[in-house]
Amino acid sequence: MSKRIERARSVELAIEKACEALQVSPDEIGYEVIQPPKKGFLGLFGRRDAIVEVTVIRKETPGEYACQFLKGIVERIGWPCQVEMKEEPAEISFVLKGEDLSLLIGKHGQTLNAIQTLVQTVVWRKYNNGIRVTVDAGDYRRRREESLKHLAAKMMEKVRATNKEVTLHPMPTSERKMIHRFIQREKDLTTYSVGKEPRRSVVIALRKDP
Repeated sequence: MSKRIERARSVELAIEKACEALQVSPDEIGYEVIQPPKKGFLGLFGRRDAIVEVTVIRKETPGEYACQFLKGIVERIGWPCQVEMKEEPAEISFVLKGEDLSLLIGKHGQTLNAIQTLVQTVVWRKYNNGIRVTVDAGDYRRRREESLKHLAAKMMEKVRATNKEVTLHPMPTSERKMIHRFIQREKDLTTYSVGKEPRRSVVIALRKDP
């Protein structure tokens, strides 16, 4: 923990000098006044400077803030699990680990997606930095992606066989993006979304010739 002692005519100036020397902002420090300033007679005789010891307090990262919030959610649900975090400049990833995570996942991942959205929202509101947050439970996201790939393949064949568009069940934004991505490589098919959140769905249809 970095510390610095500075002397100046006032406590405020001493703190400012210390912050400049330590290259930190005032909200990243704590301080102790070792000696208060004294004006002295006529501002000249007996005057003494303020002496302040400034300590740098490490600022909480977005990941640490999000992790504490996520742990609070899990504790309130009352389901024992461990929270693992990986923090990068543009993304914070969490993995919940435990023996039975079904309650935290919910049907088609609805509970897990709601938790992820909640954590994402509080991080954006506090830091306003657009950082992406993902919350997984075990390897649910990977298994869900494989399930969506299988669903997309099955529905593509149905559209081709019947020459009719197919509307999938409502999905969160992240899963709709997966479906769009899976099918965009198919030259004879196209996709688009319909409905309003949280019941927005993907439609798979034959691409019309220009």
